[in-house]
Amino acid sequence: MKHMKSIYSSLFLLFFAGACVYNPPPAIELNRPADGAYVQGDSVVLKFSEAIEANSLKVRVWSGERDIENEIPADSEPLLELCAPTDSPCGSTEFTVAEDGLSAELVFDPEGLGKADVPMILEVASGLQSIDGAETGVSYFYDFQFRPDLTNQEETVEFQDGHYLLIAKTDKPVPNVVITIAAHMKALEDGRMALAGVRMDPIEGAPEGTEDLSELVVNTDYDGFGIFTTGTVALNEGERFLESDFFEVSLKLGPITIDIQNMRLTGGKIETNPDTGLDEISGTLSYETMLFSTGNSEPFEYEGDSTSFYANRIADEEVPEGVSDMCGEQCGAATAQCDPPQNFPDPEYCSEASD
Repeated sequence: MKHMKSIYSSLFLLFFAGACVYNPPPAIELNRPADGAYVQGDSVVLKFSEAIEANSLKVRVWSGERDIENEIPADSEPLLELCAPTDSPCGSTEFTVAEDGLSAELVFDPEGLGKADVPMILEVASGLQSIDGAETGVSYFYDFQFRPDLTNQEETVEFQDGHYLLIAKTDKPVPNVVITIAAHMKALEDGRMALAGVRMDPIEGAPEGTEDLSELVVNTDYDGFGIFTTGTVALNEGERFLESDFFEVSLKLGPITIDIQNMRLTGGKIETNPDTGLDEISGTLSYETMLFSTGNSEPFEYEGDSTSFYANRIADEEVPEGVSDMCGEQCGAATAQCDPPQNFPDPEYCSEASD
């Protein structure tokens, strides 16, 4: 994760950020699903810390793609134009505010924006106002996605085994954190999937979030780590999706311990890039809880969050040195904090028939 050595100082500031008293604008919370992504048909609910003026609430929906600065690309067009509850329905989207002004509900068409597809971004536009006049001066952005139900799938799904570059960007609990993983992924004919990955870092002078493999190396320092999980690849209405099981990440950074609990990749839509012929995956990375401890007190608990992730298949001849080999050196060169689960993976993944 981005500059883990500086996370302690950033978190330290968070503990003391509330020292000044002022009349804040309404805080906004999205009803984040427990496993990160909504199921088709779910409503999306915004909750507010205090009652709002309903006519001040306006939202847009964008594609989930972001640029290297973690911003919506300048040439993007909204999937849903600026919409207020007083305009509802906005196309096929229903938008209502509760009578008490403490929540608002968006109901998307399950055949339109609400269908299982790639991640999107919900923008709550600036100008949201509480009934006592406190107003937001900036827009707020929330990653969200609708995923299919992948249970009881029986059809064989094609999947390109190999290494993928997985990138996710998050602002919680520390702003502008970039997660970059080189992941070795394999799927069996029955749809079972396994993943072994290690943290990648940009070389000096390269930007955080770079996808240029020549600018990335395996982190072999004390804050490098590995991740391991299993999951499912399945079809939904003829389209391919990937979901992982829950997994944990535990990091020790000197006196600091960070435990990220119940992480999961959900709703990963698999598409083939027409120019390269290589698979690309777009989905949601979520976690249930993050525990932060210095060892001198009870851990401080941060509520879970979710963000979009993108994973692109790496051409075999371009796979960086020192990455995971699921059937060999599972930790690659990242041995500082890497503990593969016992008996990982199932022997079927490494048999000749699976190669």
